[in-house]
Amino acid sequence: KVEPLNCILRDPCQKHEQPASNVIVHKRRIHFGGKSYYTYQMSSKPITKGSKVFVLCNTRYTYN
Repeated sequence: KVEPLNCILRDPCQKHEQPASNVIVHKRRIHFGGKSYYTYQMSSKPITKGSKVFVLCNTRYTYN
C-alpha cells in the first residue's frame, strides 16, 4: 500500500544525491504506536515502541 508513495519520494531524492564511496549501513528505529507484525518494544531505549530498519547513508544524507 505504501510502495507507490515510497517510489514517488525515493526516486527523485536518489537522483538528486549520489553518494560517494564513503557510505555506511546504519540501524535506525522509527517510532510507531500502532499494531504491526514488525513492531517491537524496548523499554530501555528512547524510542520504546516502533520498527527497526537498516538504512544506507553517508555523513549528511540517508540514501535508501
